Amino acid sequence: MPHTQIFDRNTKMFLKLFNINAEYVYMNEDQNINLGANIGGTIVAIFVSVTVLVFVSIVVAIIASFFNYYMSSMRIEAAAVIGGIIGGVAGAYAARMSCDAVIKSYSKRSVFIAFVALIGLATVYEFIEGVSWEALPRLAQWAATIFVSWVIFWKGEDV
Repeated sequence: MPHTQIFDRNTKMFLKLFNINAEYVYMNEDQNINLGANIGGTIVAIFVSVTVLVFVSIVVAIIASFFNYYMSSMRIEAAAVIGGIIGGVAGAYAARMSCDAVIKSYSKRSVFIAFVALIGLATVYEFIEGVSWEALPRLAQWAATIFVSWVIFWKGEDV
């Protein structure tokens, strides 16, 4: 039975951009690559990663606030910035680890693009409301989250 190519050139470029392993997908009995599982895994990974990122960031912020209140004489703004950066880094790393543990096949680049879109919308909202010094911890956390997400979701294949 001859191979029948099911994707055109533009679709292959789209799938390659989002790192979906379907560049050479042929339909026959010998070679069956399930693209639907990869796309479904990507959708689930986006929700799982955002949920884990938010949860871990909140936990780290609580720990940083507790540490600052009871054990440190650091200014609250500095503690909030440091806690936000640590929360962003830990949240992005935990999101990648949870997606790798739970989901077998997903597009890591799509998860990064979802992070950038959500953080971009939050930043736009922040600027619409008016930026003040109280927004510095959130902006630092978002910058750290985007950078670490770029490293581990876009550039890195395995963590």
